[in-house]
Amino acid sequence: HLWVVLIAPSGYGKSAPLDMTQNLLTKAELDDLILPNSWSLEALIATVAQQPCGVFLLQEFARFLQVLNREYNHGAEQMLTEWYDTPELDRRVLRGERIEIRKPTISILGASSPDWFAQQFKESMLRGGFLARFVFCPSQEPGPPVDDPGPRDEGREAVLADWLRRVSEVAGKMDFSRVRERFVQWDRKQ
Repeated sequence: HLWVVLIAPSGYGKSAPLDMTQNLLTKAELDDLILPNSWSLEALIATVAQQPCGVFLLQEFARFLQVLNREYNHGAEQMLTEWYDTPELDRRVLRGERIEIRKPTISILGASSPDWFAQQFKESMLRGGFLARFVFCPSQEPGPPVDDPGPRDEGREAVLADWLRRVSEVAGKMDFSRVRERFVQWDRKQ
């Protein structure tokens, strides 16, 4: 899973990759993995208990932070932070019933303007580890204009959707031993 937020002013094309992701998931018949943008803590627990793999596609990440800060979602930030590490089993009590969530794997892909993000930013979200788990991709200058890219390549999208569908069925453990040292060096440098 990934937690990524694009930060750029309005008009920089932040929503395009989120729209592409949603279209690709739909084409791959995986759009049931898209989690709702507005939720209560109880509803999120119930949803993830039934389907522990999902993705938030957030056109405005600052709004997501507002949802996290609602009184009835107290504890959601900590819960998502815990889920980032994909625990083998998370036990919760929901409406008096014991709930077991196996390997919650939640991705978060979002975008925000710098001003709106700054309005919702809380230092405790960074110190507590929630925001520290995100890869932030800021942009201060727009890229070259794309203009009209022409018709979509339906064949290419179908191939990507098929690949995504096949990858979604892969399960097991990966052996990172060949790249571990290189990753550790990169991680320490960062």
